[in-house]
Amino acid sequence: MNIIDMLRDKYKNHEYMKQKVEDYLSNLPELMTSLEEEYEKKQQKKQVVSEKREEFITWFLKQYSFLYIPQTEVFVEYTDTYKIVHEDTILHLICSSLDKSLLSSKTKIISILLKRIKENIFLQETNTHTSKMIRNSLPFPKEIASYILAILGDVLLGKNQYIFYIDVSYKPFLKTLHQSFCFLLHKSLDVFKHKYYDHTYDLCRVIPGLCKEYTALPPLEIIVAAVTYSTQYGNSDDFLKQKNRKDVLLLKQNTPESLVQLFLETYTTKGGMMAYKDVYFLWKTFLRSNYLPFVISQQNFKAILQQTGICEGEMCQVTTTMQTNLLKFKHFWDKYMIAEEDYSYELQEILDVFQKQERTTLSIESMREVLSVEYPSVMIEGTTVLYFKCMIWNKNLDIDIAMNICTQEDKYSFYEQYTKIHHKKCATKEYFEKYISIL
Repeated sequence: MNIIDMLRDKYKNHEYMKQKVEDYLSNLPELMTSLEEEYEKKQQKKQVVSEKREEFITWFLKQYSFLYIPQTEVFVEYTDTYKIVHEDTILHLICSSLDKSLLSSKTKIISILLKRIKENIFLQETNTHTSKMIRNSLPFPKEIASYILAILGDVLLGKNQYIFYIDVSYKPFLKTLHQSFCFLLHKSLDVFKHKYYDHTYDLCRVIPGLCKEYTALPPLEIIVAAVTYSTQYGNSDDFLKQKNRKDVLLLKQNTPESLVQLFLETYTTKGGMMAYKDVYFLWKTFLRSNYLPFVISQQNFKAILQQTGICEGEMCQVTTTMQTNLLKFKHFWDKYMIAEEDYSYELQEILDVFQKQERTTLSIESMREVLSVEYPSVMIEGTTVLYFKCMIWNKNLDIDIAMNICTQEDKYSFYEQYTKIHHKKCATKEYFEKYISIL
């Protein structure tokens, strides 16, 4: 092909392209209108789907109440109660509730819903009805139950800075809670103490009372109740201010010296003489009556007494004004009860002997208190004191003598008659039969 032919072909192509451009430009207004209409339709359709999607999300979050625990990645559902649910359960509910028109948006809807559920933090949940139900179910007085829940809430919300002394009877309750808190929230309850470890008095709080038999309560409900009370009152110390519970602040309001002085003013008066060991027994009784652990060592306690001039050596220049019956029982035990593995006595039997001997009265509960404070090694099985003999009433010897002269087939009846004739106490039939069975 020569140059002329090439130029001719190029010109033809140029004319063709020029015509194409002219045709396109002439149709451009119609084309733009069509594109705009098509875009508008897509946007409208997209808007409809978005609105439906948002309507569904709003409906779902109203229909179901889900919360999230980020520490352990646990989902919680609230109906009338709180319960743990698996993520798969939530996904199934979402998918089974979707309209066909939203199936194309399923992935996005799931993502949005899970994100919003995870923003609904469980530890921000408060519920007045649940908190009252839990408070009324706890085996403590209502005010103490509310206080303990406020403490738990402070711990969960990171607001606590105190140490709380609490009776050992609370151990089962605290153990159950500790396990639940660790499992669900990775939170520890090491703020509750049964023994004193040189903590600053100002940071110590004392929870009064004992814990009765505890039936485990739903841990999720306890957490909600705790957060509710902590949020409602601000923190556990603000709760005390509102309720004017000064007994809880006994350590905060004292030093070791002023606490001993409070004990002396409450339990003793100047004049007379008492053995130091009896004063120390009264001190332990004072601590127990105020639900305090041994917040002062025995060495420091004696040193404080010596500094006040009350105590010299093993004698103190005071007289007891309180708990005299407890002190009398201590003296009775020291004098008349000796370790002996072949003997056992009912608490009531020991109490009867004591009251007759000392001509005074004492309750079983007070007697138990003395034994727990002063003689913690004494074994008590139910209502029976094991492996101790009373020197005033040697029940085994009485049975031995009666059996040596027994002429009746009904041995216990003969033993009863023997004790009446000789004005002796009579052992129970159960004890009698158990004893003669091993003779």
